[in-house]
Amino acid sequence: MSCSGFFTAQEGNPVCLLSGYECGGTSGGNYMCLWYDNREEKLLLGESGYAGGFGGIASYGSIYDYADGTAAARVSLEWIEQGSGNYSEEELLENAELYYDGHGQPYTEESILDAESIEEYSVDGELTTVERYLEVKERYRQMGLPD
Repeated sequence: MSCSGFFTAQEGNPVCLLSGYECGGTSGGNYMCLWYDNREEKLLLGESGYAGGFGGIASYGSIYDYADGTAAARVSLEWIEQGSGNYSEEELLENAELYYDGHGQPYTEESILDAESIEEYSVDGELTTVERYLEVKERYRQMGLPD
């Protein structure tokens, strides 16, 4: 396991703004990184991570504004792929058009109950379309990793 973080100094003392950890295997973890805002053309503090296992996999990232010695959340992104058995029938039917198959095609109310695997996308904790997710992901690019 390894730890990472962003720190600032207040009155000559170090203060942790953000911290994370990485570990091997499917646990993944999260680590601190920089994101680039393509619209504002500036670097931002952030974190990125992944988790996985027999139930599915997920990747996520959060981007923060830094001002006056504090880091405030700007936007978060999350992608999850897991078996449909992790959802209730009600959830599946209610959000069918926001759940996708492995080819990026949205399910319908007619096809969702036959789904084996579900991909879902979230921006700021809200389930969203893949197009909206990719739009936000295009604006913010994680530094040091391939697109």
